[in-house]
Amino acid sequence: MGVYIVPGLVIGSVWAIFGAGLVLTYSTSGVLNLAYGGMAFSIAEIFYYLRVSVGMEGWIALAICVLGISPLLGIALWFGMFRRLVGTGLVPPLIASIGLAIGLPALATTLFQPGQVFIAPGIANNGAAIKRFIGMGVTVNQIYAIAAAVTIALALFFLLRLTTLGLLLRAVFDNRAVAALAGASPGRMSTVSWALGAALAGLSGILLAPVLQLSSGVFIELTVASLAAALVGGLVSVPLTFASAIGLGLLSSILAGVNTG
Repeated sequence: MGVYIVPGLVIGSVWAIFGAGLVLTYSTSGVLNLAYGGMAFSIAEIFYYLRVSVGMEGWIALAICVLGISPLLGIALWFGMFRRLVGTGLVPPLIASIGLAIGLPALATTLFQPGQVFIAPGIANNGAAIKRFIGMGVTVNQIYAIAAAVTIALALFFLLRLTTLGLLLRAVFDNRAVAALAGASPGRMSTVSWALGAALAGLSGILLAPVLQLSSGVFIELTVASLAAALVGGLVSVPLTFASAIGLGLLSSILAGVNTG
């Protein structure tokens, strides 16, 4: 049973980061963005291009993708499309996001790499190296994924509970109209959450690709699993989303092991 724990924690960690982004954007804008998997896949392909074609160091490529390109993509999608769809009901944003879920990966594949990548580079040059931990073999890529989830969980707790920005975001979470009366701009907070959510999507894509593979099918599974975790959290609770994603990751790993064993 122990052999399935590490893979389950890794996949659950990536799902947790991804699900947190879904919750952030939905809570502030009311838009359920099913294009998140497409966004994550696109950023992962850009990271692949920077690492393989350009020869850039992993941490530099990570910073460019997660701190630069991802937030800009999120802001562009919010202002260019989804902000106009707020208040139009559930169906129009869903249709738009499904279209983007199909279009973004196709565009990224055309621009940055031909074909399917089965072995994608991670952040570290020795990402496939195996370390021993409590008697179990863990790759560097897997360690980074788990560490990233813990770091993101702590950072989101600090942001949402202990900062003024977090107070304003939570005010918009609870009631957009009341938050506006209190001086918090729902539109501005939605922009911040879309930038932050897109950064989390990009990070999850970069972490997932070397663990599994850089394939659009894998990222569809990422969207479905993370959405399930977010739904357990009511699409408003980041802690519940994290816990549910970790639990789902462990469960899927154990069941996959049992079925193949």
